[in-house]
Amino acid sequence: MNLYRYTWRRLTVLLILVLVFLTGCQGETVDNHIATSGKKPEIQTTPMDEEITVEDESDKETEEDDIGSEETTENTEIETEVTVMVNKTMYTRKKLSVYEEKDTNSKVVATVYSYCEVYVISHDSKWSNIKYDGKEGYIKSVDFLESRNAYKADGFKQAAKIDNYIRDLDTKKPMIALTFDDGPSSYTEKILDALEANNQRATFFVIGKEIKGREATVQRAYKLGCQIGVHTYSHPKLTLITVEDETWQINTTVELIKKLIPMDSLALRPPYGAYNDEMRDRIEMPFILWSVDTKDWETKDVESTYSIVTNGASDGKIYLMHDIYAATAEAAVRIINDLTNKGYQLVTVDEMAYYKGVTLKNGKVYKTFK
Repeated sequence: MNLYRYTWRRLTVLLILVLVFLTGCQGETVDNHIATSGKKPEIQTTPMDEEITVEDESDKETEEDDIGSEETTENTEIETEVTVMVNKTMYTRKKLSVYEEKDTNSKVVATVYSYCEVYVISHDSKWSNIKYDGKEGYIKSVDFLESRNAYKADGFKQAAKIDNYIRDLDTKKPMIALTFDDGPSSYTEKILDALEANNQRATFFVIGKEIKGREATVQRAYKLGCQIGVHTYSHPKLTLITVEDETWQINTTVELIKKLIPMDSLALRPPYGAYNDEMRDRIEMPFILWSVDTKDWETKDVESTYSIVTNGASDGKIYLMHDIYAATAEAAVRIINDLTNKGYQLVTVDEMAYYKGVTLKNGKVYKTFK
């Protein structure tokens, strides 16, 4: 009996020692976890019938990597689209002046037109050294298109809206360029009203001294998408004045216009259509004349002006009128309304040149785009 009690006590002591040992090990594990993570481990319980889903971390990492790859690819494509390729032919997105030096105050050697082919020699964040129309110079750095056809993907209408020059027109429909000289005048607004009502455009070759007091008219014409050209300051025959006077007549008018509107595109209509080869070599603008002179300056007759334009209307023609006569303004309203109804697209000179595939060049004379 005593032996039994002795044995039982020893077993009890041994069992207590084992329990103490096991409890100590478990406490050490918990303490180690707290020291490492700063918090006690959470014991998660799962309902008996609930499906246990184990997320595969390797799949998650792969998925994130794929997303990152897509973003990298997309960004690379965008960078490639606007990267300028040097020693290669590119196409400009907008019209810009080509300067002789890296200075906007230096001589302008040419004008680059929207979606125009240029050869890029070098390029940095501020300037691009290019060759255009046989001349080398610098333009303020802009985005280029690698292909002329890329303008469709680039958002042609959006770019045209920014340039305020070229619309998305129907090349299957006839185009006519109505041009008006010697304004702005009190009659110009009437012509602009008709153009705006019909969503049409025209080109106005303005006289510098007539701008004062009618600045809003010039700005309105531009906002409607009309082209503003140079017709000198006081309408002298340029072939009969000195080179110094010629330069003053043109440059003064250009500066007056530039104070009112952006003027990346320069075009000259010499008064009386008078020019010579020396002028063509000196003046760095396209010379825009006309296909048909309506003689409105002579007849000052509504019916005559109206008939000359509408009876002979045909694709590619440039018509000469003057927005300083009441009769011309009245005729112009009828012309704009009737030609629109007949399906004609009334365009600016720049639009006509663009859609006829003509690059306007400084010193060259243009009378038609047929």
